[in-house]
Formats: sequence, structure tokens, C-alpha cells
Amino acid sequence: MDDLNAMTPLSEGDVTPQPYLRSPCLSPRGHRIAFSYAGDIWVVPRKGGEARLLTSHPEYDDCPRFSPDGRSLAFTSYRTGNGDLYVLSLANGTLRRLTYHDGENLLEAWSPDGQWLYFNSGQEMIGSEIYKVSLAGGTPIRVLGDPYEAYYHVALSPDGRRMAFNNNGDRWWRRGPNPNAPSDIWVADEPSRPRNFRKVTDYAGRNLWPLWDAAGEGLYFVSDRGGRRTCGTNPYAPGRRPAK
Repeated sequence: MDDLNAMTPLSEGDVTPQPYLRSPCLSPRGHRIAFSYAGDIWVVPRKGGEARLLTSHPEYDDCPRFSPDGRSLAFTSYRTGNGDLYVLSLANGTLRRLTYHDGENLLEAWSPDGQWLYFNSGQEMIGSEIYKVSLAGGTPIRVLGDPYEAYYHVALSPDGRRMAFNNNGDRWWRRGPNPNAPSDIWVADEPSRPRNFRKVTDYAGRNLWPLWDAAGEGLYFVSDRGGRRTCGTNPYAPGRRPAK
């Protein structure tokens, strides 16, 4: 107690505010970064500089994703209530709404050809399913989904023929193994067929945010298997057993 009483309380001037920047996304050419801050979407040069505001709305905008040609930016916005997908033209500022559902639709990725947007939602089942919607609009198509299952963090291979994704597991967990609910990474064909599902991680903890390498033969992902969240790689190729 003596040590506690001797401690000097912090004053307002002792605390330096830090901006809470979320959901960063690198442009296709790698020269710009889009991110969410204070519920709006911003973009900044990768080398640093002044950030430019892209969206401004009282409701929350999140999950920005550049289109493969870098001309558009898709994101999830809660301006309609529970979260829908929008696409913003970076050339003229035109904004289009793509989804119209009262459930939450969280943007995941573009298809490599820029014609589809993938998102997760609980539209048809209890859980989190993966859907895709055409850039031109229309009814979303369910790609992956099972009752009480959770599919999320989808990444399309460079040729668009395979998907890497997380299935089940805790998205948030303390450091170290979680044998009761590990976050595993799987790969499936797109369009998916149950016989082609392949699990590519075996660590009973966090294995999150898969990202394909440029050749489509390996995956980068984040794991806490070393005691803290770090980036690792996992070689993958059709017909080859993934490394453990």
C-alpha cells in the first residue's frame, strides 16, 4: 500500500492521444493505403503524407477494399442500419449500394477479375456464411455455408479458382493455444465442392487472415503459435500436402 500511495497520478497532459486506425487495405499498385478512422474511410500515400477523406457519414463505414484495377473502393457501411456493401468510384465520387438485406454484410474481398465482391453474413442460417454479389448488382449468391458454422476472412487465389478462409474458432482469444476452439485456415475450390475442402493449418490456436502469394502457391497468415501474433507462411499447391 505504501508503494501505491507513493505513485503519482497521471494528469491529462501526461497522456498522448493515439488515433485508432482500422482495416488497412493496400492499393493494387501498392502506392496507397485505405483505412477506417472515426467511422469514415480515408486514403493516404504508402510512403506517408496527408490522409484524404473519402467518405463522411454519421454512421460507421468500415472494411475498405480496392478493386483490382484500383479505380473503385468497396466498403461496408452501417448507414442503412445493419451493414450493407457500397462501391465508390475514385474517379468521380459516385457511390452505389450493392446489398439490400437487414442482416450485417461484412465485405471480405474482390474477385481477381473485379466482377464480384465476397462478404460474410448470416442471411440464411445461424452462423456466418460467405456470399458473393455481382459488381453490377443483383441477388447475392451463397458460396459457403453450413448451420452453426462460421466462415470468414476470405481470400481469392490470383486465378480466382480457389478460396482460402477461416472456419469456426474464436476470432478473439488470449495468447497461446486454444484447443477447444482453434481458428483454422481452409482452402476450397470456387465454385466450392465439399470433396475439395482442405485444411492447411493444424495449430490449436489462432490462424487468421490468410493471404495468397503472387504465384498462388503459398499463403501468408497471422498466428499466435509463438506466444504473440506474428505473420507466417504455409506452402500450398494443388495435389501437394500442405506443410505442417
